[in-house]
Amino acid sequence: MTPSNDALPLPLGVIVRTLGRPRLGEALDSLVAQTRRDFETIVVDMSGGSAAPVIAARGPGLTRLRHLSLPGAVGRSDALNLGVGGSTAEAMAILDDDNLYTPGHVETLIRGLATTGADLVYTGVCRRTLTPAGELVSEEHHHAPFDLARLLFGNFIYATGTAFRR
Repeated sequence: MTPSNDALPLPLGVIVRTLGRPRLGEALDSLVAQTRRDFETIVVDMSGGSAAPVIAARGPGLTRLRHLSLPGAVGRSDALNLGVGGSTAEAMAILDDDNLYTPGHVETLIRGLATTGADLVYTGVCRRTLTPAGELVSEEHHHAPFDLARLLFGNFIYATGTAFRR
């Protein structure tokens, strides 16, 4: 008997840490727009419940969504660990509520893990600063090949551009 698609392990869980900031909806919309649909979204909600309506509104567009509601803020590392613990996926990625993924980002991360066999892969990122009205102030592209010596003196790998195995 062949297992159903729901029984198969998911290749990636995207952990979204949120304090209920105004751009959470945009972050979730960027997941809805992904070219791959076989990933799970785990929202670690540290807003004390204020983010629930935004999460509920975007939930139907996400194939698999888990909402972990906390009574208040915890540290970023603790929130990430709660998201990992709430995921059933083989690997994790991070998307904070003030970041966005381009449409092929999840696909790139999954393909990177699958083709390299590495425990962690990363991509470049585009860092944009916007006004409160959403107008672009500045844009910087960051992408550097791996360099252990450089990494020893300062991190050049952005969490939003990474995926890692359990």
